[in-house]
Amino acid sequence: MNNYIIFFGLLGSVLLTSILVFLFTDKIRAHSKYINTFAAAVVASLIFVHILPEIYELKSFWIGFTLMMGMIFQLVLEKITKGIEHGHVHSHSVNHKSILWGLLIGLGIHSLVEGAPIFMSTQELETTEIHHHMNGEGHDHDHGHEHAGEVSDHGNTFVAAILFHKVPVTIVFSLFLLSVGVSKWRFFGLILVFALMTPLGGLLGKMLSGVEGMGLYGAYFMAFSTGMLLHIITAILFEHSHTKKESDTHLIIITLGVTIGTLIFYFQ
Repeated sequence: MNNYIIFFGLLGSVLLTSILVFLFTDKIRAHSKYINTFAAAVVASLIFVHILPEIYELKSFWIGFTLMMGMIFQLVLEKITKGIEHGHVHSHSVNHKSILWGLLIGLGIHSLVEGAPIFMSTQELETTEIHHHMNGEGHDHDHGHEHAGEVSDHGNTFVAAILFHKVPVTIVFSLFLLSVGVSKWRFFGLILVFALMTPLGGLLGKMLSGVEGMGLYGAYFMAFSTGMLLHIITAILFEHSHTKKESDTHLIIITLGVTIGTLIFYFQ
């Protein structure tokens, strides 16, 4: 997938979602829980079916360790974001405006980190493949230049996971902004800042991959970011419903989301 398509796709998904929330606030607020569950189920299937097997091809102890560190980092980060990544803000503050800047900072850090591996995620696996060819098969050409300016298939799956993850976060953040009564222009200004963070993280990751030796750590960046996503989706998927009807609906939506996520991988 072309880098420009990814960049504007990440930007556009947040902007489009926020516009829909602005136009249909009440309807989206009423169904936001189900949207969160569906998106989390899709992301879960992409992670377990495709992303984790790819990054574990490296067969390194440090991959699992980095994955776990990503989960812990997200847990710490939620002290700032108040849990907005998994569907609601854990805050009892009377003046919600007082936590707005904390949310922006926390979501900004989260978005930068999750965006970093997008344009550098394939390099570790490609480099490993090159070493295997050189050491075992005498096939020493460099595959890293075959797809210049593009992200490979497993990179595309990671992008798809980020896109699905961005929708519910944008919905909750947009609803929060509207609930505290920000003006229309400030609303879209803050959304634009938030929308730019993940593409900016991708560009920073691309710059880092250009530093000598740094490109070898692409799989670790992806593992760390995947660990963050794992913490978020488990918080959503294992959140208990209060009634049998809600519980049954929750299960149906998860099943649908996992099925669609698996099909995205299958037909990629």
